[in-house]
Amino acid sequence: MNPQRGRFSGLAAGWVTLFYCACAAGTGLQVEPLGPLVIDRQRDYAEVQLLKLELPWQPTTSAVPDPQVTISDPGGRIYNGHSGATRLPIQLRLPAGSGIVELRSVADFGNQALGAERLSLLQISHAGRQRTLRLRHWQDTDRNGRIDWLEARVDDILAAARRSPVMALRDAAKAVTNWHETTDVDCGGVLPQLPTVILISPMCVNQLGVNVHRLDLDRELTATVLHEAHHAWAYRQLRLRGGEDGLASIYGAMLDCLFHGGGDCRAGLRPDAAFMHEQEAQAEAFAQRHKLEVSTAGSR
Repeated sequence: MNPQRGRFSGLAAGWVTLFYCACAAGTGLQVEPLGPLVIDRQRDYAEVQLLKLELPWQPTTSAVPDPQVTISDPGGRIYNGHSGATRLPIQLRLPAGSGIVELRSVADFGNQALGAERLSLLQISHAGRQRTLRLRHWQDTDRNGRIDWLEARVDDILAAARRSPVMALRDAAKAVTNWHETTDVDCGGVLPQLPTVILISPMCVNQLGVNVHRLDLDRELTATVLHEAHHAWAYRQLRLRGGEDGLASIYGAMLDCLFHGGGDCRAGLRPDAAFMHEQEAQAEAFAQRHKLEVSTAGSR
């Protein structure tokens, strides 16, 4: 629960890798994604997409008549060279007639309307002709309800906390029984019906309008995970003290009332402002105190 958290060839800059292959091409420029989008956990949890390019060339000829290909992103929002993303446009030479290009994205859609398609439209130009390619970002490739980059990063944060030499971090992380992606709350929360299940949003916009979760800026995604983990730990402590029908159920009912209201907000279970404020303050203090102690390979 965290209502206060509403809060290749040297021809181009950015990360571009070009692999050559000597395979026969068809009658026109062929462009297709090669395999699914993957997440690079070592470098900013970037979304990495490989593109296969084939020029209209027959291997019986001595050389490719025009080996130069240009890849551009007319919108310029995704492949802009920022934070390790590929910078487009780029000009590539394919002397063997074919190649595989690696494109890296750390796209931030934090301010985009929910449900809107997260796409980039690339233009691939060769010999005066153009092809348009639609690439999707923030994908959930295994369809488990979690965006791939968020899933990788949150899983790594929890795993690092569970390995920590700091007992408080280990205890809080181990109190989390599961986590779900959410867009119902900004930054994060807990599942009211079972507060050991934490909720993490891919979006957490600061006062400057920056989505700090995408790149874990100032370790704020780490802080959100730790904040919610502390709530899970506090809930478990209440269960140990009060039993299933004691303080723990009251805590869960307060959370349910706080987030959803309605008929479940019986008079005796309405959130106690002082109690909830204390819980929030303790969780945020814990998160800010320990966020720099949880290190993942892709952390800044």
